[in-house]
Amino acid sequence: MSATAGHANPAIAPDGRPAPSSSARLSPRILIVEDDDANAALVADYLAPAIPGVSRVATFHEARRFLADVPIDCVILDLTLPDIDGFDAVREIHDFAPDVAVVVLTDDGDEHGGMTAMAAGAQDYLVRTEIDAPLLVRAVRYAAERKRTEASLRALQTAQARQRENVRLQRGLLPVPLLGDAPLAVVTRYRPRRALAQLGGDFFDAIQTDDGRVWLLIGDVSGHGPDEAALGVCLRVGWRALVLAGLDADHVLPAVQELLLRERHGEEVFASACMVVLDRTAHDGWVYLAGHPAPLVLRDGRVETLDVDGGVALGILDDPDVPATPLTLGPAWSLLCFTDGLIEGYADGGTGPRLGERGLVELVQRYQGIPEPAMLLDTLLDEVTDRNGGPLADDVAVLYVQRRIDTTTADDQSLPRG
Repeated sequence: MSATAGHANPAIAPDGRPAPSSSARLSPRILIVEDDDANAALVADYLAPAIPGVSRVATFHEARRFLADVPIDCVILDLTLPDIDGFDAVREIHDFAPDVAVVVLTDDGDEHGGMTAMAAGAQDYLVRTEIDAPLLVRAVRYAAERKRTEASLRALQTAQARQRENVRLQRGLLPVPLLGDAPLAVVTRYRPRRALAQLGGDFFDAIQTDDGRVWLLIGDVSGHGPDEAALGVCLRVGWRALVLAGLDADHVLPAVQELLLRERHGEEVFASACMVVLDRTAHDGWVYLAGHPAPLVLRDGRVETLDVDGGVALGILDDPDVPATPLTLGPAWSLLCFTDGLIEGYADGGTGPRLGERGLVELVQRYQGIPEPAMLLDTLLDEVTDRNGGPLADDVAVLYVQRRIDTTTADDQSLPRG
């Protein structure tokens, strides 16, 4: 691009770009937009002792091209350019280069013009006839620093807004279980794949319906990010609505797939799910798997993976077959439902084979003597993370359900699955 600085002025780089300097990045990177050669040279000379190698163009058209190609901290702008109104120039710079500070130069006595330029987005204005080197350098540095502060504040506000949105999404993904008088204790945990990572699509829920049955759900939308998290919230809320509306258990996950197909943002998006329906005694029930790991059952001092007939993940087939597997638990047991992030980490310090379901069974067997479920889950998650050699590559959600001491009577009767 051209720069109309053909005269030999050491303060302006020959090609109009900032000249190399060992302290170049410590000083603001300056672009002078001035059509008058003498005025441009004077401004550059004022800046030279403190800010070496400023750039200069003569028209706003050149300035736009320059700013699109070269990082600049501050523009010193003549308000009387030949190709644009000065105030429009300030507004356009503010729009297409919002992180660039603008200091305008006004003619003698045009204080109103300077104030108008600041209202349009400039950081400061200087009267041309009153400029000296210290005043100009100070104005440029202050303007650039104010702009950096504004950019940092915007970034902070964006991060805070994103965090608030993540909190709202997390509340939707990870609700408080509603179990009424069911003889069950429920403990849940969620850990993102790494600190400050985007919220993923792992979700769970646990509710008791009016007939005394308890419904458990845990699932995982493929991918990570706000779209996946929002879809996870949608699926969980839809699942709860279907259950509370009395839909037959065999039809719930296929109905959730219909919701997934209508709400997902791409045809490649799918979701795995595990649903458990317990009768009102919580002795027996049914398990439905759609491309999801089977729960672990802890009873009689043993830990084992439930032998469940599973279907494919939701969103893969047009007509999903999610079979129901009968579940006989007895009076004292615990279920560990989890998303696959718990078993996909490494088994030995970040190298070698993956932990897998067998490795998880061994860990739960080791720690099942811990009496408090919350402490058990925290210990288990810490151990899995340590074995992985650090934070896991995927989010982890865990739903742990423990049947309390049996207080039922012989009058209690199991309800049909549907």
